[in-house]
Order: sequence, then C-alpha cells, then structure tokens
Amino acid sequence: MKNQSYRLINADVAENCFKAIHQAVADSKGTPHNVLVTIGIDDDKARSLAQNRLYWSWLHELESQNGQDDEWWHCYFKRLFLSAIYARDDGEYDKMAESIRQCKGLIDDEHYESMAMGVIKKISTTTANTKQFAEYLTKIELWAVANGFGLTTPQELEWAR
Repeated sequence: MKNQSYRLINADVAENCFKAIHQAVADSKGTPHNVLVTIGIDDDKARSLAQNRLYWSWLHELESQNGQDDEWWHCYFKRLFLSAIYARDDGEYDKMAESIRQCKGLIDDEHYESMAMGVIKKISTTTANTKQFAEYLTKIELWAVANGFGLTTPQELEWAR
C-alpha cells in the first residue's frame, strides 16, 4: 500500500482515513505500519517551529559541507527564493522589489549590492506562513540536490516540509 495523506476537514474524510488504516492492518499480515498524525497545521498560520528547526538544521549541514556559515546561507536563500515568494504574494513587497531592480544599472554595482543585501537582511522568515515556508523549504531542497549537496530530514521533522 502506498503512503496516503488525509486532511481531516470533515467527518467523511475522517471516516475514509480510518477505513484506510483498518484496511492497511487487515492487508498487512502482521507487518507493522507507522501512522503519523499532525494537529493544527494551517496554511495561513506563521511558519511552524518544526519548519524553522528543519530549515536551520539544513543551513548547518550546508555550512559543514561548503564552509560558508549558516547566516550566509540564510541570506543567500532569502535572496534566491524567499524574496520571490513574498513578491508574488504581497503587492507592496513586489513594488519595493521592483523599485530596487530598477536601480540596477543606474548606480554602481557595489552600491546596488549593498542596497539589495540591506533589504534581504531585513526580510524575516518569521513572516512566512506555513504554506510559504513549505514552498521555501522545497525550493532549498531541490536546489541542494541540483547542486550536489546532501540534506537530511530527521524522521520527526518529515511532516514539516
């Protein structure tokens, strides 16, 4: 039986979930199954502490593999991925980001980079909701694979992605 996920939005979905568990037990012929239950995940809520824990564990792993410290990776990924997520989801942020992009070529590269990094450092992951942060984690994980870095996800944090 393949992995299944149920978002318990009503009694019918819960009943289907319980039926799937009962069927898995009946079909298992004594083989144990793991059932993972997460409570209270809501896409509109602030990113979870578990998501944040996973994020920083990945940044520490990258630090140990590459030598750049975790704060460097934090800024790098905020600039590479999180700023685009915020620009897509927040019109005011998008206007500000576009204003900065328009400065490129009008001022020298050193001043542009200084201005851009000043803004990136002010971007906070704490303002991301769980859906945005899950997307952010996925983008980081895909980037790591594409660039030859290994990231591990502890079993207790598998659901946080």
